Amino acid sequence: MCTGSEFHPYREQFRKILTSGKVHFLETYNASEGFFGIQDRQNADDMLLMLDYGIYYEFIPDDDNGYDPSRIISLNEVRQGINYAIVISTNGGLWRYVLGDTVKFTSVKPYRIQVTGRTRNFINAFGEELIVENAEKAIAIACQRCNVMVNEFTAAPVIIMIKMAHMNGL
Repeated sequence: MCTGSEFHPYREQFRKILTSGKVHFLETYNASEGFFGIQDRQNADDMLLMLDYGIYYEFIPDDDNGYDPSRIISLNEVRQGINYAIVISTNGGLWRYVLGDTVKFTSVKPYRIQVTGRTRNFINAFGEELIVENAEKAIAIACQRCNVMVNEFTAAPVIIMIKMAHMNGL
């Protein structure tokens, strides 16, 4: 399953509930706008991009200035390891519609993707742009190292106003 949210932080919770060992977790990537990807290999964490479902794909690369809609590229121009915002045109009438999801290509022959987050779903208090993918990876690593499970989490910047703290006797 995939809804722009990563399944990995919840995988261990599901394994504790479904203990038979016969259950295989396979991700799909779909939305009301279309069906975009399926995990077609059990021992992989990426999805095959669906190219024959009436969707024309374009992408906006992430760079130091974020996602600039004037820099749309076609599918044959994508590279592995770069975050892209997805832009679709469909036979159902959408034209250059920006989904708001971000993906990273793990392969270009065939085209395989991982959903990395949302174009506007990041913390950016001082220009650090902590994206969801990195936060979820950090939480998964911390859970593994500390042998704990996180059910849900929220992240936000903590901005300490030193002058105000000093004035309040803190």
